[in-house]
Amino acid sequence: MQVHQIGGLGFDSNIYLIIDEVITLIDAGTGMNFETVKRNLSKFNLTANDVKLIINTHCHYDHVGGDRDFIEASGCKVAIHELEAELLRKGDRVITLVGGDARKLPALEVDAVATDPPFGRQASTAGVQLRDLYEQALPSIASVLRRKGYACITSPRELE
Repeated sequence: MQVHQIGGLGFDSNIYLIIDEVITLIDAGTGMNFETVKRNLSKFNLTANDVKLIINTHCHYDHVGGDRDFIEASGCKVAIHELEAELLRKGDRVITLVGGDARKLPALEVDAVATDPPFGRQASTAGVQLRDLYEQALPSIASVLRRKGYACITSPRELE
């Protein structure tokens, strides 16, 4: 397996190409730089038609806006996490802002939905108190922060 960054120009998210049995993209960018992404694919003797799967990390326009171009080029499949799948299915006029510019996200068919293994359920606290969960997570979060960096943690309810 080979992994290459083939996009990330302008407002596009980074786009990663996985060359393996199934030619896969991690995110597809906004679509605004589709021609550039196709040129980058050609450096690996690939075309947009060779892409068979797009795995979207999340449903922001700079990550999924280019999905439609690849679907039209190759009929590729699209996968996304279950918490984002409905947003992608229905499309959304202002799902995200790109440099202050609202973009319409077209409705797309979702072919695969990723869930949290092993039981195919949504992420949950699994009975652990929220405060304990955060205390367990903080050392890991701190280990990846730059010196004097910040982390933002959101919660569906106040800590008790």
